[in-house]
Amino acid sequence: MDANGKLAFLSPGPTMDVGILRELFPHCMEAAKVLGVDDEFQDKLAAALKRMPPYQINRQGHVQEWIEDWQPGNQGHNISANFPFFPGRSITLRGNPELAGAVQKWLEAHPGRGGFIVCWDMALWARQERGDQVGAAATRYVRNAVASNLHNAGSNQSDASFGFTAGIAEALIQSHADEISLLPALPAGWRDGSIKGLRARGGFEVDMEWKDDKLRAAQIHNRNAKACKVRYGGKTAEFSLKPGQTLALNGDLQAAQ
Repeated sequence: MDANGKLAFLSPGPTMDVGILRELFPHCMEAAKVLGVDDEFQDKLAAALKRMPPYQINRQGHVQEWIEDWQPGNQGHNISANFPFFPGRSITLRGNPELAGAVQKWLEAHPGRGGFIVCWDMALWARQERGDQVGAAATRYVRNAVASNLHNAGSNQSDASFGFTAGIAEALIQSHADEISLLPALPAGWRDGSIKGLRARGGFEVDMEWKDDKLRAAQIHNRNAKACKVRYGGKTAEFSLKPGQTLALNGDLQAAQ
């Protein structure tokens, strides 16, 4: 409902649109810089980013979906206002704690039961670094929504299937905040395990082993010379890789000899 109590279907600058543009424009600008082209276009995008409306928190304490704090209607399982947190990265847990807290408040009030919605929950909770909630959402998905062909039980859709794998990946590795975060949201039931070939932004490939919920070892590889910041829990460390080098780390983020 709009400010006059009338049912509305359109709004200028809804949060999801703003979030998509905040993802797209910097990527375009970076690509143009790498290729050495389109200086004028880069300037236009930078100027447009400055004019975009800021993210806001509504009267319910959630990320505000519309440019004005309208009363939501019967919108079903609409979680589009959380796009900037995942799959976007213009809201981050440590960079924007108040907005991240608003996303968490929304999640607490709207637990998904099945389908793609609970898989989006998994990924959002992973960005909150809440492995307990990731595990609970994964269990709800498997119990309520999976058919024998791994698509949705109620309809032949693959969005939940791919979303489920994305949520698992986010629980094991994240790289959206200019650092490679190892096991940021490991569910309690996944006490021992290993994974190979996870990809992180910047062309990195990561293998990991963990035991009793603790990181034991990680190998980080990049075919190009790269610098990277690595996080595990509250600890961070910075490294420089030579072309083709594999960086071997222990559970304390110390380089293995």
